[in-house]
Amino acid sequence: MRQYTEKVKKGPVDRYDFDSLDEFIRVGGLADLRINGSDRWRGASADTLRAWVAQRSCPPQVAIIDKYRNLFAPVLRDVNLGLGVAPTVIGVPCVPAVLAGHPLNMIGLTDVESAAPPRRIWVEVVASASVDAESFSARAGAAIALCDLLSHLGPVEVRCVASTGTHQRGVVPTWPLMSNPLDLNYAALSTHPAFVRGLEYEWAEARGANGQWGLDLVGGSPKILGKSFEDGDVYLPAATTEDTKAIEADPVQWLRGKAAEAGVEI
Repeated sequence: MRQYTEKVKKGPVDRYDFDSLDEFIRVGGLADLRINGSDRWRGASADTLRAWVAQRSCPPQVAIIDKYRNLFAPVLRDVNLGLGVAPTVIGVPCVPAVLAGHPLNMIGLTDVESAAPPRRIWVEVVASASVDAESFSARAGAAIALCDLLSHLGPVEVRCVASTGTHQRGVVPTWPLMSNPLDLNYAALSTHPAFVRGLEYEWAEARGANGQWGLDLVGGSPKILGKSFEDGDVYLPAATTEDTKAIEADPVQWLRGKAAEAGVEI
């Protein structure tokens, strides 16, 4: 873990860059923290959350990610990432999968090597307090599904970020998710509202955060990442009520907008 303070335009940011989710849990002492919030706001009981942390997975969130992967796969299979050397993805019908009724498996995605460097995607895991746990979970699942499918089309590096803090200071942990292919178990646990609201918020409060957006950057912003956010990086902001309503109304249209921000025209 690398800990340092960086001065960005709006103020100081205390950064905690972990090498993995496992390191965040171990070094950050998350398993021993008091669990913040109510069961309803978190979307899971304290006992259930502790079991997920011990397992390093969140099965209900994996299922939600799979739901959006299946929904997005047909849309993304032939797109061009625009990364210099475009990889080729071939859709091949899979008869057993068709008969079994698994949409994602009906399309055989063939990954090919690309000369382009990985595209870094920063996924903001926090959400507005007004977003209920179910909507939070759905939006997180859609965001991870987007990252996962992009990893089939070209190399990506996915990193979680939690923009917490106070009006005057940011308290921002980051940690990577294994990419190419994406580790869905770690991704599911990292982005479920129970983990974020129950443990990450409690961890941040112990380091000076007070439930505010870091540096008043409402909804999160790549500005809080300072020099870490480089040209070509993609930032998926925090879940807001408006964003979650857009997913509920038309998830594919939401996908098109987010994909465009990542340089993918659908």
